[in-house]
Amino acid sequence: MQEILETLKRAKQTIRAYRYALVGNQVLTRYALVDVLLKAVGWDVHDPAQVFPDWEMGHTGQKADYALLDTAGRALAVIRVTPLSGFGFPDLAKFAAPAQESSIRFAILTDGNLWLVADTSPEREPEDLEIMRAHLENDPENFLLLSFASLAPANLRELDLAYFLNQKARSVESASAQNGSGRKTGSGPLATPATRKGATGPLETPAPEATSTPSQAQISSAEWLPVSDLMNAITAPMMLRYPDSSVEGTQGSFQRTLAHLAEYIIRHNKYFQAPVEDYEGKKRYLINLIPAHKDGTPFGAKVMLFNGWYMETDYNPADSKKNAIWLIQKAGENPHHYFFS
Repeated sequence: MQEILETLKRAKQTIRAYRYALVGNQVLTRYALVDVLLKAVGWDVHDPAQVFPDWEMGHTGQKADYALLDTAGRALAVIRVTPLSGFGFPDLAKFAAPAQESSIRFAILTDGNLWLVADTSPEREPEDLEIMRAHLENDPENFLLLSFASLAPANLRELDLAYFLNQKARSVESASAQNGSGRKTGSGPLATPATRKGATGPLETPAPEATSTPSQAQISSAEWLPVSDLMNAITAPMMLRYPDSSVEGTQGSFQRTLAHLAEYIIRHNKYFQAPVEDYEGKKRYLINLIPAHKDGTPFGAKVMLFNGWYMETDYNPADSKKNAIWLIQKAGENPHHYFFS
């Protein structure tokens, strides 16, 4: 992380020292800014097995200046570089379109100073593609550090894996429904464990492993209370029942209860967007695209949700309960329609 921070500082110095040379010179922008920053976050720009220049985006006829590859040689992200200050009005959606057609998850548009990242997941509306916006000269160091750390190979690969697992789970559920099994699967497990080998940064709350749907006997014998009564609960819920009658286990944790509620809402409410403040508002986020609050302070503890968003979990039981109720209300729904046991 220290190397990323030092590189960000040097990049800002480069912009100040060579601004007029960088403006209008795309090659210099790539060499002096983009390559340097990619290398700092862990990409070997001289290894075509990791970073491939002049990448063709499938049958679209469009090319990207770089593709960031997974270990199988598949493009995780494509990058288009303009000269410094060469955006005018950056059209991220236009660049993301051929990436989406080519099943490339992330599209990055940069002039070396401003970095825009799009998530091209099919369920996203064109106006909601942008998941990261970082400006070297204007944004706080903590915010920049966390933003660029999210572009590290392990992080991009994990986010793409979470997306792949989620899509695979949906395909399995769809096939099961078509076969007439009638089995209710709930909203599914958190697709990606939040604890990663070699990860740096704030403490991470382990996400649930593959969570099976509770048995019919467990569901039938359970005492169900509305989530609006959660403040009176002494022990953490073991199960959640959602408005569509699906049921999911929570492993007896207030933090995981909160994470499962968030995942259900994200899956079923297309208007629910990050970032989301916590119940107190102020400077704290409950859910954000990167694990940081409004002022750039890193999350105290976090869990990665299935779609790559981060949830702050550094709350005591009382605050976790308040956030659970608040989250449902924030989504425009009624806590009386969600139940716990």
